[in-house]
Amino acid sequence: MATPLDPHHNLTLSQCPATPHQYEDMQDVPYCGAIRSLMYAALGTRLDIVFAVSFLSQFMQNHGQPHWEAIKWVFCYLKGTHEHELTIGMGGTLSWNGKTCTGLQGYCDADWASQEH
Repeated sequence: MATPLDPHHNLTLSQCPATPHQYEDMQDVPYCGAIRSLMYAALGTRLDIVFAVSFLSQFMQNHGQPHWEAIKWVFCYLKGTHEHELTIGMGGTLSWNGKTCTGLQGYCDADWASQEH
């Protein structure tokens, strides 16, 4: 998967179970445990999935099959990108562990553009 959450999935409350049979079908799905695991990864090392996890956590109390499919999408994304890494350092070309890559440059306006409050 190339993205943490499929942009074409339109997840809404209308996809939540509404009948007792639908509730029973989703009762054994470990949705909350999956959210907890993803939240741990998002807060610890995988900042790229924070939006997806926070969005999917909105459906913890009443999740439907489309929501569960989206959770599995995030896990597939993690599996496919487990070798990706975020390197923070000086701009320009970086070399680390025998790898050469172009660095990402970021700028911060620490004095709020000299605005007085």
